[in-house]
Amino acid sequence: SLLQKSAEKNDIYIIAPMIFNDNGTIKNSAILIAPNGEIQGVYSKNHMFGNEANYFSRDNEYPVFDISFGKIGIMICYDMNFPEPGRILALKGAKIIFVPAAWRVQDGDKWELFTQVRALENTVYLVAVNGYGNNADLELYAHSKAVSPYGTNLIESDIKGDDLIFCEIDLDDIETSRVECPYLKDIQVLNCSKYI
Repeated sequence: SLLQKSAEKNDIYIIAPMIFNDNGTIKNSAILIAPNGEIQGVYSKNHMFGNEANYFSRDNEYPVFDISFGKIGIMICYDMNFPEPGRILALKGAKIIFVPAAWRVQDGDKWELFTQVRALENTVYLVAVNGYGNNADLELYAHSKAVSPYGTNLIESDIKGDDLIFCEIDLDDIETSRVECPYLKDIQVLNCSKYI
């Protein structure tokens, strides 16, 4: 495909959100393409927004991908509204979580909040890429960003249009943040059913 050729030509990883036909099962997925052009993995969205469940299947899996600079995870859009996906990915060793999204303008405040909270509570880097413009009468918020393990914005696009932003990160900062904010170490696993 064109994306596979682009990954190989530029020696980069590409995470490409797309509708994915998995042997006849239709999923809202993100494809991880390696720098050699091969598909390294697929994550399919598990939390359906609105009537998405009428069109897409979920597989209830949260894979972590081991790439050249460490382990990464992927959430898609509405997955970020829930604490569990990010926590599962962090506990499975993800150091960076990528979030391709089509986030609405009217929920911009939630975008700002969730991107920072999901990074902080899991002490991971979070890279959230959001669409812009109108998509089927849905105005998208844009504001793609990278967030530190401390929950601070490192860089954020303020352009409502095509944009390319760069951010250098130090994965060693994750270990430092986990000493200062030991959430993953101190978490108590609860049997929540006894509280319901």
